[in-house]
Amino acid sequence: MQSNYTHKVTRKKKINFASNNSNNLTSYDYDTEGMKDFFISCNRLCEDVLIKELQDKSMGGFGSEFAFAEESMSKGFAGVHFRGSMKDAFKIILHSRVASRVYWKLASFEISLKKDHEKEVLYDIIKKIDWCNLFSAKESIKINAILGRGLDQRLNSHYIAQIAKDAVVDSFREQYGQRPNVNTAFPNVPIMLFFERDNLDVLVDLCGEPLGNRHYRQTDFAAPLRENLAASILHLMNWQSNKEVFIDCMCGSGTMVVEALLYALKIPPSFIKVRRALSNDRNDRLKNRWTLENLKIFKESNELKESFKELLKEVNHQVKDVTKNKNTDKNTEKITIFAHDINFRAISTTKTHISFIERELARRLIGEVVFIKSADATTLKKPVQQLAERKGGIIFANPPYGVRLGNDGDDNGEELENLYHNFGENLKLNFKDFRAYIFTGNLELRKKISLQTSSRIELFNGDIDCRLFKYELY
Repeated sequence: MQSNYTHKVTRKKKINFASNNSNNLTSYDYDTEGMKDFFISCNRLCEDVLIKELQDKSMGGFGSEFAFAEESMSKGFAGVHFRGSMKDAFKIILHSRVASRVYWKLASFEISLKKDHEKEVLYDIIKKIDWCNLFSAKESIKINAILGRGLDQRLNSHYIAQIAKDAVVDSFREQYGQRPNVNTAFPNVPIMLFFERDNLDVLVDLCGEPLGNRHYRQTDFAAPLRENLAASILHLMNWQSNKEVFIDCMCGSGTMVVEALLYALKIPPSFIKVRRALSNDRNDRLKNRWTLENLKIFKESNELKESFKELLKEVNHQVKDVTKNKNTDKNTEKITIFAHDINFRAISTTKTHISFIERELARRLIGEVVFIKSADATTLKKPVQQLAERKGGIIFANPPYGVRLGNDGDDNGEELENLYHNFGENLKLNFKDFRAYIFTGNLELRKKISLQTSSRIELFNGDIDCRLFKYELY
């Protein structure tokens, strides 16, 4: 479970699920149409991109009826606080390219947690939640605790999670004589506790696996760019897919190429998982579930189940439109994406991933929309033929940082300095009228590129502090 949640210390909206005067919930919200509080996590410093995606129908592919109002969301740390219906959460889970996970905020408490007193205080307050009304004892659980600012530094998150687990399972044991099992790998109900100063938020993960898992990866490749980070970068580059070519000249495993393809064709990022979920194969259906389906609010509501099924069918229909060349604006023939890398294994991996999507769509892409070829980014030339009806395009590179990729010789400082320098020289020489973007976690190596930076945006690739540099090439 992604540990990047933080809440606003002062809230105007709070779910009143628990009362300090009761051992149970005072108002458990089973209204399927009622408004609820959610936290939508994303990569650090991509919060504004996520807000824009949720607001702009053209960004996320939601359709006009799915675009959310500005007042329904607020910026958090590594995510966005969102107020909406459970159906709204379903739409975000299926359509957001930028989000990592969607959490439902079950309860908020004021709690003073101190070392040597945490067990009795936390145990009692966690038992105030009517867990037996949230899910059945047959479901497995996992509890993560995240300790934010203003807490006793001696507190241990694993011990805190253990106390909370005891409170949850004891609630079931006392009421039903049985308890849910713990599954740390694939829990049916992942629960997260977030502490900050005197506040505790209790959340349940509605997704299960990260939304960035697009399910097309067939091979492992060193240090892949996460899919939702690639989607965020793509939005920041503002690629006009029906007017500009897109070139990833150091494509690696093809993550950015796949995200550009799905974005341009307006294919929802969840489409592969959705098609498996709708499959007649029972094993496929069971393996491709969202953890939201394990909650009683979902299981006991025919309305919610039907709404979710209809949203799955809508995703499938969007994909069918692409396979029949009925995509929006009839501009798919204008989409041109290039994938290059000097590493033959990278090219082979990218071809494997695009070929997998071809099979899913029952449509040829390689050689028509995506052009994959081994090439050296330091000598690459712009594609003159495909630029005949276009003014220019975007050339993107995510070059080695000199960290984490050392097994392939990427820690060779002189080689990397030459790579960055020569790539910059090639951009000046061969890519006039293009916008160049370089995403790197090595700010010293970036200085070897002798081009004036138009903009720089701070981002994180995992724990690596990175920048997205923009260069206007005249």
